[in-house]
Amino acid sequence: MAARDAETVLGDINYLVEKYSGKSEPTPTLIENKDYERAANEARRMKRPLLLYFADDSPASLSVNEALLDPSLREFYPRFSTAKMEYVKGSRQALKFNVSRAPTILILDCALEKPEEKPLARIEGSRSVREIRRELEAILPSRDPSAAQIPGAGDAPPVIRPAPEEKLSDDVIERKFIWARVAVAQDTLKRGDKKKALDILEDVLKSYPKHKDTEDVRKVLEEMKKK
Repeated sequence: MAARDAETVLGDINYLVEKYSGKSEPTPTLIENKDYERAANEARRMKRPLLLYFADDSPASLSVNEALLDPSLREFYPRFSTAKMEYVKGSRQALKFNVSRAPTILILDCALEKPEEKPLARIEGSRSVREIRRELEAILPSRDPSAAQIPGAGDAPPVIRPAPEEKLSDDVIERKFIWARVAVAQDTLKRGDKKKALDILEDVLKSYPKHKDTEDVRKVLEEMKKK
C-alpha cells in the first residue's frame, strides 16, 4: 500500500499527541535538569558515568527530547548521573566540552581530573531511540558487574531486557519515532509557531528520505503549509 488514507494518518497523529501531551501519568525522563557540577559530584560519589546533554530549541533537539522519553530507555535511568545544558554557540561551556552543535550527548567519566578532555562517548545530531539505546549499551556493559559495589545500588530497579520475540523491528521503531516527531510538529503548530512546526517536518523528511511513511509525512507538511 503506497500510502495510508488520511483518516489513518490523523488517527496516528491524535494518538501520539495524546500520548505525549501530558494528559496521562507523567513519564520519567532520562535527563534531569540539574547543573553540571552537582551532577558531576553525584557521578563521582555513585561511581557511575555522567550523561551531559546539550540542547536548544532546534527541530533536532526537539526530536531527541522526545526520544529520551521513550519507555525503552527507562532501564538506563539509575545507571547514569545526568545534567542538561542549553547549547549556545561559542559559549564558555560549549567551548569547554568541545560542543559545536545541538543536540549533543556526552558520556563522561568524572573520576578523571578533566573528564571533558576524554569523553567515553559523543552522540551528536538527531538520533532515533534505537540509535541512542545502542550507543548507551556500548558504554555500560563493562560497568554492570560493579553495580553491586555501589552504595544503595540494591535499591535500584533491576535491568530488564525484553525477550527477543518482544523486540520491535527497526522499521517499526523508526515509524514510531517519525510519527512522534509529526505529533510534536502538530503540537508546535497549535501553539502558534508554524515556522518551527514546518522545520520539524522538513527534518523528518531529511532524516528518513527512503522510509515508506515519508510520503505521508510530506502530505502532512503540505497541508500544514496551507494553514
